[in-house]
Amino acid sequence: MQTTFNGWTPYANLMASLRIAPTGNYARRAIPIGDRLQFRVAHATQPFTNTPQRASSTFVRNLRYLPNSNTMFVRLGRNDYWYPMSLRKLSHWLNSRSLGQYYNNYVKLR
Repeated sequence: MQTTFNGWTPYANLMASLRIAPTGNYARRAIPIGDRLQFRVAHATQPFTNTPQRASSTFVRNLRYLPNSNTMFVRLGRNDYWYPMSLRKLSHWLNSRSLGQYYNNYVKLR
């Protein structure tokens, strides 16, 4: 089952309403809503406009996180890539000022 969010804040609010921390030691068990989390990324007309409430990017198209395997699938243009990722790192990414800049600095394998 897949659950879709528009940004980190909607996910964190749901977890808070369930009285479960969105990150931490028990984060994997904190996903009673499905085994895949998708974060829709709106197309931004200007860079550096991402917010925790609504993910947006001129570069990143979509994020899909598999918490049971700590794996992230990211769509860049028409290509999909996967990376190992913790829920904490995902929260930093979705809360960053720029999804593309964060990807280039901290996610992209070199």
